[in-house]
Amino acid sequence: MIMRKESIKCLNILYQPKVNLKNKKITSLEALSRFKDEKGTLLNTEEVINLAKSVEEKRQLTTSVLNIVIKDLSKMELELDKLILISVNITSIEIECDDFEVWINKIFSNENLKYIPYIEFELSEKNKIENSLNMKRKIKFLKNKGFKVSFDDVGSGFNKVDIIDKYNMDLIKMDKSLIKDIKNNKKLIDMICKTAKEKGFEVVAEGIEDMETYMILKNLNCELGQGFYFHKPNSFQNILKLLA
Repeated sequence: MIMRKESIKCLNILYQPKVNLKNKKITSLEALSRFKDEKGTLLNTEEVINLAKSVEEKRQLTTSVLNIVIKDLSKMELELDKLILISVNITSIEIECDDFEVWINKIFSNENLKYIPYIEFELSEKNKIENSLNMKRKIKFLKNKGFKVSFDDVGSGFNKVDIIDKYNMDLIKMDKSLIKDIKNNKKLIDMICKTAKEKGFEVVAEGIEDMETYMILKNLNCELGQGFYFHKPNSFQNILKLLA
């Protein structure tokens, strides 16, 4: 199946909170794409991203997600009189495009400029970054604009732990495979948390599904967590109730 413009109109966004592991309070949200394919099967964020094969399709998808997130931030401001950081998944191939800056500036212009501090771009794929110098320039552009930048899946695939030393990020998200086998990965998780703290990055652990995992991460001084133990992905209206 190919991701077409008419397909993207059927896109649904759910939000999953990230929490402070010390007090379990919500600190930010992640925008998760949900989409039904031609067979009626519900696809998750990773599957939706993989469905978009070309750079243009990926960009159409990301643009649609950003537009929805901006509208929801506007509603949040109106209903709650406050705003919270929302992370949006993006691929390295989109960031490395020559006209990336033009594309971002087009989306975030005029009345949308005020939402820049509440948007985090989360590099979400395990593919190798083709040009590290170009990526550094693009990350610098985003941070200079006022966006937050994070890396997902740290500790797996091409996002090895040494990625912490390569790029100037705000946050890293440990791969859920590390958390799933946390008893055998304590040393690695501890090292990631300590290294990130030295660099001034925050660390979030995803895939926390039980109290035992939560307590281990808390004792390892991991700052942030995400998973079904705290909150499942939910509709924006239900998220507003949580934040009220």
